Amino acid sequence: MGTVDRVLHNRGRVSTETWERVQRIVRETRYTPNLGARRLSTSKTWTIAAVFPRSDQDGGFWKEADRGLQRAAEDFGGFGLRSRSFSFDRTKSSDLGRAIREAASSGVDGILLAPVIPEAALEALSKLKNELPLVLFDTPLPEAQALCFVGQDAFSAGRIGARLLSFGVPDPSRIACVAVKPSDYHIGQRVEGFTSFFAAGSAPGIFQLDIDLGDRSIESLLRQIGNSLPAIDGIYVSNAAVGAVAQVLSQRRKRPLIIGHDLTASSLESLQSGSIDFLIAQHPALQVREAMRLFWRHFADDFELPKEQYVPIDVVGHESWAYYREI
Repeated sequence: MGTVDRVLHNRGRVSTETWERVQRIVRETRYTPNLGARRLSTSKTWTIAAVFPRSDQDGGFWKEADRGLQRAAEDFGGFGLRSRSFSFDRTKSSDLGRAIREAASSGVDGILLAPVIPEAALEALSKLKNELPLVLFDTPLPEAQALCFVGQDAFSAGRIGARLLSFGVPDPSRIACVAVKPSDYHIGQRVEGFTSFFAAGSAPGIFQLDIDLGDRSIESLLRQIGNSLPAIDGIYVSNAAVGAVAQVLSQRRKRPLIIGHDLTASSLESLQSGSIDFLIAQHPALQVREAMRLFWRHFADDFELPKEQYVPIDVVGHESWAYYREI
């Protein structure tokens, strides 16, 4: 058993022949560690600092991240995994830096971070004195020294949005793509994926919407779109602002096809009422729960984390929203 343990946990010296034989048996038997047995062998606990925006921002999107932490506590709390939340105002770069500094100095064993303001996140991470294990979710940050990113393939999600719109609006010149500013990395990837779907020279118009949005900014955006594209039959919104955009458009006699992201309260309300045609869900609760599971594997099982762990890209429509569920 000592030899098997050394192979499974990559510690100690084992001959190449023995290593290959054990690995073959592991594959054939589909062996996975027993969490209960592992917990019995240690009383150690690990605390993860979860850093992401306030739950009231982005249309309530981050409430699902909170729920993912709760689910992780239910699933892994008995195996020694704990979490502490450090929320921040996603409209203020300095507040993200403050949250990261507080998290790093709070005596935790790792940081789970949604780096939705990339420059501020990189600056704060670069100034940390202690090298805590870092896992990212929601938004990748290629420049960061993270163990793993858990989230959606944003480029592919954007292309799916484009494909869905193309079924109802074959002419790209009658489509508007709404990008959010300031943009984080994965929003930019969605927009790139969306525009890449169309043939060169026929990409839809790109319009910017302030992230700190309100009815007035949406009305201004829609006027800008109307002035640039008098004949508009389809709109793709690259984040959860799609709910607010759809609510304003629903007051008009004729609305375009609308596709956007995330099942927030306002987006789901508009989907239910028929004001939004499709939503692309990215499982924020699952992202957080999966990230916490990977942290546990990293600490308790010396598991080498994958660089990316992607979650499903789900398309939810009026007929299917009632059957969609997070973890």
